[in-house]
Amino acid sequence: MAKHYPPPIPKSKFASCHPAKSIYAKGLCRSCYEKQLRLINPEFAERQRENCRQWAANHTDQKRAIDKLYRAKKDPDWHWAQKLRTNYHMTPRQYDLILQKNKMEFARFVVINQQKRDCQ
Repeated sequence: MAKHYPPPIPKSKFASCHPAKSIYAKGLCRSCYEKQLRLINPEFAERQRENCRQWAANHTDQKRAIDKLYRAKKDPDWHWAQKLRTNYHMTPRQYDLILQKNKMEFARFVVINQQKRDCQ
């Protein structure tokens, strides 16, 4: 069967603020229109915030997953630090200290072995 794609959006239907997005209202995309509306209409802004709070309260698992993705994008080392905390009960700082200690011990080991080879 042939796939049916939605018809392409005519150029006049693109938003002036973001040319890749379609017009939502007043020549703007949805996010820019709602941003402008929140500035103009404080009741709308409060209603949006309340809807967001209610959604978060009703969808705790989804909210937790979204927050996790947000933190991961904001800080690339977040997943690594989270695994350290969860699996090994240590902070990245503690891990770095252990790693430095191990590097120093390994360096001592190499020097001692080199000295033994030189003595033989």
